[in-house]
Amino acid sequence: MSLIAYNYFESDKTEKGKNAEAKESKIPEVEENGGIHLKKVGEKVRQKTWGTFTLLETKSINESFELAPMVITVKDIRRIQLSSLTDEAKEELKSYTGMSFEEAYSIYY
Repeated sequence: MSLIAYNYFESDKTEKGKNAEAKESKIPEVEENGGIHLKKVGEKVRQKTWGTFTLLETKSINESFELAPMVITVKDIRRIQLSSLTDEAKEELKSYTGMSFEEAYSIYY
């Protein structure tokens, strides 16, 4: 099991026109589970109908914890930045926090 922490930022629009489109098109695209496709810090992947994932940092843990009749093994912890999210993805994330992106951003940043 990996623990994953996501940061969401509006996509950076400093590049314009064809340069921004070309850069976005070079990012590999996957059907689902975008975060598990990232292996090295700095890698990016675009998950169809969701958004872009960028691996910011990772920490290997490889420890097991016994909780009642279960044993949970934590392989690693990853911090992943989300960008270019679809409206559906924003709503899905809201179900975890009960807040919109703007509300969460105002509290934590």
